[in-house]
Order: sequence, then structure tokens, then C-alpha cells
Amino acid sequence: MFELEAAAASSRISTVPTAEKILLLVGLTFCAVAVNPTVVAVPLIIAFIWAKPPLKLYLPIIGFNAVFVGVGMIPLVWNLTSSGIVAVPGGFSNAVSVWWRCVVAASGTLLFACTTPLSDIISWARRVHIPTSLTYVVQIMYRMVGALWQTFVGMREAAAQRLSERTFRTRMHSTGLIGASLFVVAFMRARLMQEALELRADPLEVKTFHSYVPARPARLVAIALVLVATFCVGYVL
Repeated sequence: MFELEAAAASSRISTVPTAEKILLLVGLTFCAVAVNPTVVAVPLIIAFIWAKPPLKLYLPIIGFNAVFVGVGMIPLVWNLTSSGIVAVPGGFSNAVSVWWRCVVAASGTLLFACTTPLSDIISWARRVHIPTSLTYVVQIMYRMVGALWQTFVGMREAAAQRLSERTFRTRMHSTGLIGASLFVVAFMRARLMQEALELRADPLEVKTFHSYVPARPARLVAIALVLVATFCVGYVL
């Protein structure tokens, strides 16, 4: 079992109805993309304190995402032209804004993954008739996030043993090389794992030990009000 799945299964809010967590955390993720992400970060921090995911798992994955997105922001700051590399006017502020928005959105998605077992997601998707193709993509991404940390640890240890890292410079160099291929390797591992599971049975038809907990209407209304308030404040600011 990946550490992510173990963390989700042992989360203090793992028994909270899946529909409520989807509405809150996925809703905040969409708000982070649509409006001021700093405003959205406030309810996300409150949800983080409420859920208490394991920091040794949560922070490294968020850090990897932040670095990965940061590298992608470079074209917003500099352009390669016939005259050479030139700075884009206002590019740095735009890059920081987009980077922060992506980090906040990823935080909401990861918090949902750290508190909701995959079996709960499959069960909920089956009940609300989510398209099979969409559920399949969610499963692959869920397993990719789970494989990310273990893939990094394995690649890091292999590089350290092969290169006999002894200085800070060699450690940073090998870490950079690992980061360049980390997401690709993690995604391939997730695909292989998903294909192996499909050889046993249709993943969407597998029976899981899951006790269905219906969503509470009052909680759904309260969460919807929080999302509306967050969206309005973020839109104004």
C-alpha cells in the first residue's frame, strides 16, 4: 500500500461522507483557479488543521509540485527571440501569480487525496453515475500521486549509491536530474499498476469493504455557503 493510501485510510476525517469532502475540497480547488487564491488559502488552511494529514507526506509532494510548476513559469518571465533571451514586461509578477494559484489549487487536491481512500471515491462515483472514462483518469492520477514520493525516494537512494555523493553540489545536481524525470516515471508506474489491476477485474466493478455514509443535507448547504462566500470575497479582492 502506498503511503498516500495508508494516510487516507487512517485519516481522522476518512469517515466523513465523500460527497461532503468533494464539495468542500474540490470546490475550493476550483475557487483557487477562478478567483484570488490567497483568499481561498484561508479555508484550505482551516480544512488542513481539521484533517491533520501527515506532514512528512503532504509537504514533500506539495514541494515537488511547486518546483515543477515553477520551472514551467520560466517562459512567462523570459522569451527566447532572435536577439537572444529577453525579459517579458510584467512577466515576473504574472509568473508568481500563476504559480501561487497552482500551488493553492494543488494543495486542495492533495488534501482531498490524503483524506479520502480510493475505494470511497470509486463507490461514490458508481452511485452518482460518473462516466467510466473520467473515473479511470482519476484512478491513474491518484495512483501517480501515491507513487510520486516512493519513486523519488528510490531514485534518490539509487543515485546516491551510484554517484557516491559527498558534497552539496553533487547532491543538488543529482536531485535536479531526478526531478526532470520524476513525474514521467511516477506516471508510468501508475499506468502499469492500473493495467495490472485491470487484468484481475474491472476496477469499477470490484467490490470493496466500504460502508456507505450518506451526505448530510445541512452540511452540504453549509459547505455551499462557505464556497459562495469564498468565491465572492476572492472575486472582489
